[in-house]
Amino acid sequence: MGDRIVRILLVEDDEFVRDLVVGQLTALGHVACAVEDADAALRVLETEAFDLLMTDVMLPGTLDGHALAARVRDRWPGMPVLYASGSAASAGAPAGAAVRHLQKPFRLQQLARAIDELVPGAATRCS
Repeated sequence: MGDRIVRILLVEDDEFVRDLVVGQLTALGHVACAVEDADAALRVLETEAFDLLMTDVMLPGTLDGHALAARVRDRWPGMPVLYASGSAASAGAPAGAAVRHLQKPFRLQQLARAIDELVPGAATRCS
């Protein structure tokens, strides 16, 4: 376990799930900013710095999670991406060293492990 508090941009359209995941991220000792769609995520990224993008695959609007991640990786090439999806659509997401996939619903320990793998030195607290 490291000592780095991770700033995470969470993109999730379901308000209940969004609130639940923000609670999980906070419980793990990280800072989360949550938005409901890709357009809002891109606006926030223009003004704030994040260590990790965590996105659902199925999002409302013109960009889904895959397209959002592609735009983010083009503009901020070092940003890791954590996909969280309850659908099989996450299977089509690009793989790579800085990409992980979580199938919803996921356990707190699974979330902690994914963050630790994507962000070296993350200060993840998990009981």
